[in-house]
Amino acid sequence: LDRQAQDSAERASRNANLPAGATLGATLLDPRSGEVLAMVGQKLEGVRVPLEYNTAAQGRRQVGSSIKPLLFATALENGIPQNHMELDAPVSYPCASCPSGSYQPKNFDGTYLNVPVSMRYSLVHSLNLPTLRVAEKVGQSEFESKLRALGLTPPPDAGLSLGLGTLESSPLEMAAAYAPFVNGGEWHAPTYLRKVTDKNGKTLFDASLRADGKRVWSKQTAFIATDMLRGVVNDLGGRSLAARARIWGREVAGKTGTTNDVKDLWF
Repeated sequence: LDRQAQDSAERASRNANLPAGATLGATLLDPRSGEVLAMVGQKLEGVRVPLEYNTAAQGRRQVGSSIKPLLFATALENGIPQNHMELDAPVSYPCASCPSGSYQPKNFDGTYLNVPVSMRYSLVHSLNLPTLRVAEKVGQSEFESKLRALGLTPPPDAGLSLGLGTLESSPLEMAAAYAPFVNGGEWHAPTYLRKVTDKNGKTLFDASLRADGKRVWSKQTAFIATDMLRGVVNDLGGRSLAARARIWGREVAGKTGTTNDVKDLWF
């Protein structure tokens, strides 16, 4: 635990302005080791003891568009560059379980440009239609395999909707999945403990002895994907989806995510 980071996270939780009935969860990991440096599992209120339920570690929600960087990084890893173009236009896929017999996704605002746009543009503007076309090129099994390598669990029979975030995860798992972008491409399992000893000094657990991180991205992929995520924060100026995440004097990269009916929000 990093005391300064934990104090900051708790202060942010107390100061958060949330709708009635809403709560939050936040996790900060050291991307080089997976160590959990700070965690807040509830909206903290005054001196009231928070609920035992920890949204950051236990709250599993659909991740929405926050999954897109993982899809696009998989595309990069398979030779599809960030300037690769896909059409931003309506699309329809056969779907036996859908009411109309077809899956007809839309962009978040219901509009489309009807022209090809780059993969980077799609990420910065969080466009669903070209994202699904990228998902087709990457392939379902390839993407699911990469998600498992990142510690995530794809739902069965998700189909192409997986590329738009129908996977359920926790802030803790998503923090670990994003960490390889900044550490050069290695995934580390989150850990809370460095060492446990008994009263006689015998070591019962030593995190330094566990297997080291596993490579999930090449260094080049991690670098380019992180730069694309900087674009989400910076490319649109004040109109950026994540403009409020900017920190003066710091390099900030990240991605927003929104689920159906704007019920769950991610960054």
